Amino acid sequence: AATYMSEEDLALLSECIHMGRTGTVEEIMNANKKFHDLIVQASRNPVMIDIIDRMQSIIYLFRKTVVYHKRPFLIDEHQEIYDA
Repeated sequence: AATYMSEEDLALLSECIHMGRTGTVEEIMNANKKFHDLIVQASRNPVMIDIIDRMQSIIYLFRKTVVYHKRPFLIDEHQEIYDA
């Protein structure tokens, strides 16, 4: 995905990280989903995109647990992914 990321995508990833640090729980949930969706779509891998799309309900439950329980370093890990 990194090789296909546009400047616009990178800016959106950065916004997601900012929201992850400053937003409400609901905003953080949305930013977390958007962050991962941007990366999946940027992969341009139709098989992976399809698999991830079919797993959305499971991913949502995991995401909700992670955000609501404020897993340590979650946003720092997103920052590291963005920096890479």
